[in-house]
Amino acid sequence: MATHAPPPPETTPRPAAPAAEAAPRPRAHIALPAPGTHVVRRPVRPRPTTGRWRRTKDAVMAVILVLFFILPHLPWPRPDGQPQQALLFDFVGGYAYVFPFRFGYEDLLLLMGLLLVSAMGLFFTNTLVGRVWCGFSCPQTVWTDLFRKIEHAVAPKIGRGGARLLWGGISLLTALTILAYFAPARTLWPLIFTGEAAAFTYVLLAAFTLATFFLATLVQDMVCTHFCPWPRFQAVMVDRDTKVVTYQAWRGEPRGPAKRKAALAAQGTAGGDCVDCGLCVKVCPMGIDIREGSQLACIGCGLCADACNQVMAKLGLEEGLIRFSSDREQTALATGRAEPKPRLRARTLGYGAMMLLVMAVIVPVYLDRTGIIVHVVPDQTGGFVRLSDGSIRNIYQLGVQDGRATTGPLLVAVEGVPEARVELVTPGAEASLGNIVPAQAPGARQANLRMMVTVPPGRAAGRVPVRFTFTPEGADAPEAVERGWFVGPGSGR
Repeated sequence: MATHAPPPPETTPRPAAPAAEAAPRPRAHIALPAPGTHVVRRPVRPRPTTGRWRRTKDAVMAVILVLFFILPHLPWPRPDGQPQQALLFDFVGGYAYVFPFRFGYEDLLLLMGLLLVSAMGLFFTNTLVGRVWCGFSCPQTVWTDLFRKIEHAVAPKIGRGGARLLWGGISLLTALTILAYFAPARTLWPLIFTGEAAAFTYVLLAAFTLATFFLATLVQDMVCTHFCPWPRFQAVMVDRDTKVVTYQAWRGEPRGPAKRKAALAAQGTAGGDCVDCGLCVKVCPMGIDIREGSQLACIGCGLCADACNQVMAKLGLEEGLIRFSSDREQTALATGRAEPKPRLRARTLGYGAMMLLVMAVIVPVYLDRTGIIVHVVPDQTGGFVRLSDGSIRNIYQLGVQDGRATTGPLLVAVEGVPEARVELVTPGAEASLGNIVPAQAPGARQANLRMMVTVPPGRAAGRVPVRFTFTPEGADAPEAVERGWFVGPGSGR
């Protein structure tokens, strides 16, 4: 609790305040500690509440949790050799499986486009309705809200110790589900429970479990105020037309209990609608007082509006003392004018236009992937290997995207160095395919392979420019050509 240094003694008496003016009520939450005073942070324990925004949060939370825990276990039929899991990010194989789509490292530009669309969509939403992402959809908000609901439901019956056990179980289940997004759940979970998984898997499992428990139970609101950078971005995107959670001070002030309002009415002074019950502060998951104006810590969940509406209904007053509103609307209502109509602002149109532009570029690029596209990247070493017979070998990473209507095997050859021999192997299994890229499934599919090019001794010196040709079986001309380098002795590597 903050402590304050005693004020200096007054040398002259203060004039008495006029009787008609009520002295402002001191509020401890806006006081600053004295220099050198240690402030102990108290955890925020919001009260449960009901209302429109609480129901909305519960619905969004239920959808997010169901999708998160179910998606890794949904089956999806794919060709033999590919995982039969609907959503999987296979870093070992170099693919991301998203329902009927399969993305390889060749699609990194598409991934960048999707990330850019997501960012522009977040900016676009923020200019309209503020931090609704933080208040309703952010994983930190969802899991913290879930743990608090569990505490409110079971702690009175089994104590906080039992609630902590449930928190730990959910944290473990969350960690298991996260791992299932990166390794097939049907094989990973049995290995974990039987103790046959790799040691690194258990390290990741413990790390995700502890992180979930720590973030959702110990730090909670500190993540939003100290760890997350989004509130700082939001501060520069909100303008006078952005709808955020707002306290209508022009209607609620001067605040005070009902008895005080009656005394003011007897003196001919009207009191505000706010009865200073403090319920809006008690239900806030961030522990702030929205009556002090828009704040960086406000996540825009609207729970304070639900609590205030309940009080207004009991008092027979108009609801909406706390509501989603813009600064322009508040200014108009305070002066007795009608609420202004929503305006299309330049920044909102700009974010929307950028989002549509990126989508207009990446969607046709993905849907129009026809023909053969190859990527040949030298191995990380970038050098050569001298074999026991004196031959020189270069290793490449090969990505083939076959978008032809009728797919078939591809013959790979190297031009530029004499007597070059090509051998393709599958990553991990190291199964030799010779110089043939096997046929892929119909449609736009990718194959990631390791390609080894070997030449006899004395056939290549230094860095030699070469051409990699990919010719369909039975065809006379190559379908795709990729240029690169073959590194031999004398190249300085």
